[in-house]
Amino acid sequence: MYWLRFLPYLSLGLATVACFLLAEFVKSEDLSSVLTSVASNGVFFFVAYLFYDVIRQKVLRKEQGYIHEHIKRQLAGCIFNYLYFIKKVIYGYNLDTNTIDNILGIVKLEQHELKNHVANQSYLGFQIFKLTNEVRDLFDEINGDAIFLKFSSHLDSVNLLKISNNLQSLERICRDTNNFTLCAEKGIEFKVIDGRSLNPDNDDKLLLIKNTAHESRFVVYDSGYFELPDYELLLNRYVLKAEAAEEISNLMKATLTLMKPWLPNMGNVHGSERKFRIIRGFFNEKTDVANNKSNLYVADIIEVQKRI
Repeated sequence: MYWLRFLPYLSLGLATVACFLLAEFVKSEDLSSVLTSVASNGVFFFVAYLFYDVIRQKVLRKEQGYIHEHIKRQLAGCIFNYLYFIKKVIYGYNLDTNTIDNILGIVKLEQHELKNHVANQSYLGFQIFKLTNEVRDLFDEINGDAIFLKFSSHLDSVNLLKISNNLQSLERICRDTNNFTLCAEKGIEFKVIDGRSLNPDNDDKLLLIKNTAHESRFVVYDSGYFELPDYELLLNRYVLKAEAAEEISNLMKATLTLMKPWLPNMGNVHGSERKFRIIRGFFNEKTDVANNKSNLYVADIIEVQKRI
């Protein structure tokens, strides 16, 4: 507790004043001399402790500055991943929107703008049935981090929990087919594959790919985990119903508001994060899926040994 910092000052001050007062009233000169000497030493210790405390607080503030900067960088990475996640919901799989400016610019969108974007999108099943665990777990990990818990406020912890809950709510809305209207057309230009078809050591993450003019190359547009066993549903196209579009846009705006204290900028978004990299101003999300030669990256053109 902050007030404990002043307890030594209070103790030394009271003891010093008491010694000075007693020295004035006692009749014994020897005792009065001792009390005066103790009081004088009390003044010295008071001043010495004051200097020590000032220097100590300055060092602590500097150390806490480093710690808060570390926490902010961690959260900036999580928030950037969240922004990229909802970028696919807002703008779809348009690779031209994968610029840093577009992704960071999402935080400036008003609720009605978010609603217009999501209401006018034609979604692949891959977009709406994907689990949010990968993004949500990033916030849960930080909220359980000892450094964050010690040096962040109770409100910050609560806000991270709200962000995680909002992601769960977004997943719940998107995975409910009653919130969508099924379209006649399908995403025939795309294909869904299991990452294990590239390398048996991969987990069960699915990849959304599009073939290129070269038969051995394809572009990875998205990746994720699913509970649906039927891959065909992932290539269906859906349109959000008005009520669901309103609810999703409200959730997005509320989440972005909670993130305001930690919003990333160009300075603290960099390619060394484990979930993404940035090349020439464009954002690529790492899929954590490997073929026999190298890692795969979303929106990278990948050449494989066998035709898929």
